[in-house]
Amino acid sequence: MMALAPHRRVSHPVAMNDLDSNLVGRLLIAMPDMSDPRFAKTVIYMCAHSDEGCMGLIVNKPQPEVSFKILLEQMDIPVSENGQDVRVHFGGPVDHQRGFVLHSNDYESPNGTLEVDDEFRMTATLDVLEDIAKGEGPQTSMMALGYAGWGPGQLEYEIKQNGWLGGYALGASYIAFLWCTGHALFGELNWKVVVITVIYSIAGLGIAIVNDFKSVEGDKQFGLKSLPVVFGVEKAAWICAGMIDIFQMLIAGYLVYIHQNLYAAILVLLIIPQITLQDMYFLRDPLENDVKYQASAQPFLVLGMLVAGIALGHSGV
Repeated sequence: MMALAPHRRVSHPVAMNDLDSNLVGRLLIAMPDMSDPRFAKTVIYMCAHSDEGCMGLIVNKPQPEVSFKILLEQMDIPVSENGQDVRVHFGGPVDHQRGFVLHSNDYESPNGTLEVDDEFRMTATLDVLEDIAKGEGPQTSMMALGYAGWGPGQLEYEIKQNGWLGGYALGASYIAFLWCTGHALFGELNWKVVVITVIYSIAGLGIAIVNDFKSVEGDKQFGLKSLPVVFGVEKAAWICAGMIDIFQMLIAGYLVYIHQNLYAAILVLLIIPQITLQDMYFLRDPLENDVKYQASAQPFLVLGMLVAGIALGHSGV
């Protein structure tokens, strides 16, 4: 999703509220030009994100040469006949001799379990391994050796450095990745769904750009090429609004094409108040009204996605 870097201190920290997006429970996907081999082609599940920094676990780097049962034996943890086998992953370059268990929400250690979101938890205490060895652990789990970490403001700074691509990736993390994952797990993922969610994510890019208006002066000072810096505040606001509106209208047009006219009409009715609020707040003074615009218009965008999803399901796409 965005350029990732190993845990290190940054010289130009960015305040958390400049990004206005908590990444807990989101997936970060390394950019194609990632030069650090430890993060090349990685997918990182974010477990914590605060003013003090953030951490996550790499979830797509399994280590088949590392046996979970052998690790248990090395820690003198007996394995019963009902013991569960867990896939071991390279979790990141920080503290790589320490194990972290990312698991379903049906397990909680009395010694401390981090609630990541409604679906997942993370436990890094010895008792979770003991319970897994006895067959009393979580229903679904993976073990990560090490983690990926960022200092205060570091990840936000790196996201902003990516300009268009970083903003699109942020939008896609809220729309395309989740939508496609749902189809892959509970339905059938096909090219039409991928194309539709990619288009919808461009509207999400517009929402992501709105965040950049909160920190224009800071971005200029640190040489960050956010869209308001590159194009100017007024032009960037129009680009942002255009992406939000045009790509939602394209989805409405597609719904008409697949004969879901009622849902297309509802989607258009949800786009109209977004355009109205853009004219009332955002386009008139984006620096002053960006937060007010997001708070008032974004619910209509989300409802529109729900309407489109129902329409696609109804049509069998």
